[in-house]
Amino acid sequence: MNIEQLQYICTVAKTKSISDAADKLFVTQQTISKAINKLEMEMGKKLLNRSYKGVSLTTDGEKFVEHAAGIVDEFRGL
Repeated sequence: MNIEQLQYICTVAKTKSISDAADKLFVTQQTISKAINKLEMEMGKKLLNRSYKGVSLTTDGEKFVEHAAGIVDEFRGL
């Protein structure tokens, strides 16, 4: 797990869209998708529900993003 993965999932959670998050973070959709997939594998939990209408957080994802957002905020403050 790294800070980029945390930033990506927090931004996806805010925008409810991988493509909007990618635009906001100046990376490709594929970059975000791969990073979040890797994070889900590392965690052993599904964090996002993906559909043609967009994405939403799973229950585990909501809990994870709460903690991840604090870490990202602390990192930005350094």
